[in-house]
Amino acid sequence: MVKNTRFWDGMRQFGDLAEHVMPLGYKVCPGCNSAVEKSNPTACDHMTCLNPACRKEFCWTCMADRTAIKAHGNHYHDPSCRFYFSYDGRDEFNPRACRECRRFGRLCPRPDLTRGVDVQRFG
Repeated sequence: MVKNTRFWDGMRQFGDLAEHVMPLGYKVCPGCNSAVEKSNPTACDHMTCLNPACRKEFCWTCMADRTAIKAHGNHYHDPSCRFYFSYDGRDEFNPRACRECRRFGRLCPRPDLTRGVDVQRFG
C-alpha cells in the first residue's frame, strides 16, 4: 500500500529511496518509485500501487510486471522468484492483454532472457 507520497517525495532529496525504505520492510514501486508496503506478510504477492497516477500491478517477491505475467505466464516472473516456472514454448505478442507489449510495440522482453540487460533498449 502506498504511504504518504509527499513524505516519500521529500525523502528522495536524501538519495536513493530504496536504501531508506527497504530496511523498514517497504519496497519501491517499479512504476512510480513510491514507497509501497505489504501490510499482511501472508497475503497474496499480487500488488497494485495505490498511487492514482500509477496503479502499477506487480509481484511483491520479484517486482515483475503483473500484467505481463497474467498475459504470458509465470515465466515472466524473475527466475529467482518462487513463482517462476520455466517455459520453452513460443510467446505471443499480446498488446490487448499486456501493457508492456503495448508499450514496446512488440513482444515484451522476458525477465529470464533479459537478466542483466537494460530493458529500455528494447523500446
